Amino acid sequence: MIPVVKNIPPPKGADNPPSPQTTDLPWDSMECGDSFLVPFEGVDPHLLMTRLNGLKSYQKSQHPGVNFRIRTLPEGCRVWRSK
Repeated sequence: MIPVVKNIPPPKGADNPPSPQTTDLPWDSMECGDSFLVPFEGVDPHLLMTRLNGLKSYQKSQHPGVNFRIRTLPEGCRVWRSK
């Protein structure tokens, strides 16, 4: 059995801060059919897609009835508002 140890602080810098690509996205100003592109700019495509999917889930929870689609393209991830 693996023991549980208490009172050991996590290492500094262990937090995963939001990437610059995902901090100021125009989710709220989009209408159905609108889209925006988030360029990779040195970020792993899978990590960017994961973060965008998390933000999409958050937007859907805050605005019921709104839906988005995300696709990976050669230049970045594109987000469309579909509802």
